[in-house]
Amino acid sequence: MFNSTDKTGLVVARTLKIAATTAQTLLISAIVATLWSVAALGQDTGATWLQRIDEAERVPHSYGAMRQTITTSGGSLRTFTIRSWSAENGDLSLMAYDEPARVAGDKILMHDGGDDIWYYMRRRDVTRHFAGHTRNQSAMGSDFSYEDLAQGDLTEDYTAEVRGQEDIDGVMCVKLRVLPTPSGPSYDSLYIWASVEDNLSRRIE
Repeated sequence: MFNSTDKTGLVVARTLKIAATTAQTLLISAIVATLWSVAALGQDTGATWLQRIDEAERVPHSYGAMRQTITTSGGSLRTFTIRSWSAENGDLSLMAYDEPARVAGDKILMHDGGDDIWYYMRRRDVTRHFAGHTRNQSAMGSDFSYEDLAQGDLTEDYTAEVRGQEDIDGVMCVKLRVLPTPSGPSYDSLYIWASVEDNLSRRIE
């Protein structure tokens, strides 16, 4: 026959056993959920992700702010801050440079999805027009051309390969290696990180 101490010990032992079983169940559930998420991601092709990004970023009108960092041939970094506006489902867009001071006030206006581009240089108070092959000129000394700055269709200009997931500024993203189609841009490849939650691109290199 158990005394009160024995009964208390038995209750504690049973409680600990239940707690351990519950913890194991929660751990197994978390592992299964993680494996399911990874498996689901692996089933999504690069083409599927490009379509998702296009659909998420093709909106009637928008306003945004971005930061562009360029690594020069000498290894130094140049950072630009830019505000952007778009209308007419992206067929009309405007970019305005805020920093650094030497380009503050410069603006790029794009029409017909980037088929026509005008670049206003504030310091010289002149406007240049880019059309046809001239749109392929380097923008601000980067690997991106003026044509790349336009809002085109990723599914038409690129193919893509899924390269896993990475955290970008606290946002879990799918990493894509995108390759230009024969009629697309002229460089070898790009990397795009897009949020797995809202499909918006978070970084492009």
